[in-house]
Amino acid sequence: MCVCDPNLRTPYCGRGDCIPPSQRVEVAQNNAIPKEPEIIINGVHLGAGAAMTIRVAIENFAMDLQTDGLGKDKLGVSICKGYLDRINDIRKAMFSERRYNYGKG
Repeated sequence: MCVCDPNLRTPYCGRGDCIPPSQRVEVAQNNAIPKEPEIIINGVHLGAGAAMTIRVAIENFAMDLQTDGLGKDKLGVSICKGYLDRINDIRKAMFSERRYNYGKG
């Protein structure tokens, strides 16, 4: 973002040598980076960095479960399926624009 005007983006943003306002390009609203999900743990609202960390951890855990699973026995397969089902519930909540009642499961 431009040091002179945070609503404008320039090729020189962050370097401190902004170009004249007449040559700046406005940031397209529809290309904005989506916000991280709002996450509340025991009444504490987590910041965007913590929410991002949780989102990435969940996605990495899902990839690990899909790649390696939890064993080929009946119990491991069952637990793995349960985790992936709950991860899908969490994804619905994280990526939904509206409020989502997390399923009991």
